[in-house]
Amino acid sequence: MRFLPQLKARYDYGLMVFILTYSLVSVSSYRDDEILDIAEKRVITILAGALISVFVSIFVWPVWAGDDLHKLVAKNIEKLGNSIEGFGNEYFKTQDGEDTSKSFLPGYRSVLNSKQSEESLANFARWEPCHGAFRFHHPWQQYLKIGSLSRECAYHIDALNSFLISTKSPLEVRRKIQEPCINMSKETGKALKELAISIQNMIPPSSSAYTQIDKSKVAAINLKSMVKSNSLEGTNFFEVIPVVTVASLLLDVVSCTEKLAESIQELSTLAKFKNKDNKVVAEDSNSPCEEEDHPQETCSCENNGLAPLHIYHDVVITINPSPTNLSTDGNGRP
Repeated sequence: MRFLPQLKARYDYGLMVFILTYSLVSVSSYRDDEILDIAEKRVITILAGALISVFVSIFVWPVWAGDDLHKLVAKNIEKLGNSIEGFGNEYFKTQDGEDTSKSFLPGYRSVLNSKQSEESLANFARWEPCHGAFRFHHPWQQYLKIGSLSRECAYHIDALNSFLISTKSPLEVRRKIQEPCINMSKETGKALKELAISIQNMIPPSSSAYTQIDKSKVAAINLKSMVKSNSLEGTNFFEVIPVVTVASLLLDVVSCTEKLAESIQELSTLAKFKNKDNKVVAEDSNSPCEEEDHPQETCSCENNGLAPLHIYHDVVITINPSPTNLSTDGNGRP
């Protein structure tokens, strides 16, 4: 029973103590008059050790697994932001990236191996009492979901980093898609760092994070249009493949960042993170557009002869109706 996956993950130590106690009593069975004494001493020893360890862990030298898990998830997302933000300048050898150190680029590698640590900390955090900003029934499982998305993003960044080590396409070919790729890497990196700050400070994702995600999505659309417009036509096929692969991986990173933002928004709702004005995030909010910081508004623009104007994450989109030719009479009326 001890080696069942669900029991071993959460109750391994307790089952081991129980089995050890049972074994001690069973081994001493040839002394029938001492069985009860041995069992009583063993139970008292277990209770005393448990009370001492709980007292020390809470009042003398508290070490909270929940705090460690919270900081670990936020730090991992920050590392991803630093790595992807500097990728564009390093890959395209721009002037801004010539003097930039590459030491921050491999920071994502620690994220790849963080699964075991996160699961262990989440398991311990479930047993902890209410402390600090962490209430009872804190959504620790949501941290594992965010960690899984972080590792997915880290795998894409790891694939991108391999193109920095062995680049087979000429610089002239890479620069044909330079602008949208650099914009995607910069805006995605800034968005990831904003999301890390929101987790660290236990606040809902800021409007600037969604604005940067929107900018990276606009750059992704521009990149797709450039590829479809045959901007790489006439180039050697084997020189184009690495460039297109880099573009595809950057698109995947943008998609992972958007999923991370949605998961962090869900965490802020479940954990009841508070804004700067001390307002708790509404529990029935399903998307950032429905919150106070990211409203979706519809404005009437009939006086200007324009179609309704919609606002999404501070990005304004105005749709002009197509002009029509209307015949008028002498008084200027149709």
